Amino acid sequence: ELRSILRQVEVESTGKLGFSKYLTFLQLCTSAKEKSVARRQQAAVEEVGFNQIELQELRDLFLDVAARPTCITFEEVWKLINSTTPLGHNLTVELQQIFNEQLMKRSDVHEPPEQALDFADFLRFMRRLMDMNFAKLAHDQ
Repeated sequence: ELRSILRQVEVESTGKLGFSKYLTFLQLCTSAKEKSVARRQQAAVEEVGFNQIELQELRDLFLDVAARPTCITFEEVWKLINSTTPLGHNLTVELQQIFNEQLMKRSDVHEPPEQALDFADFLRFMRRLMDMNFAKLAHDQ
């Protein structure tokens, strides 16, 4: 995809980009990244099988709890779940293990770079928690 973007931007004979071409390059890269995120989110939506209301509720929770709108950390997930179902030590350890397993399966290993899940992988994580009725979350629905 990067090659396609580079072909769209005319490089000067010196092999460098002028400022306006650089801005065009950045815009095309941003657009490509946004398309990639949208594809990952759509794939996750199809995979997890949540209905539209559940998806909207999960999106709202994600945005309410996450410090950044693009990813959520374990600490933020813990606060989210602990606010509805108090988690003791054992459940916290189990939640951390499940979170870490989802980190290892992330659909995009480059974004976010730290120990956090993007929304697509958050959906997969929540599907797993619901399927196993973690801390009786399924009963709270």
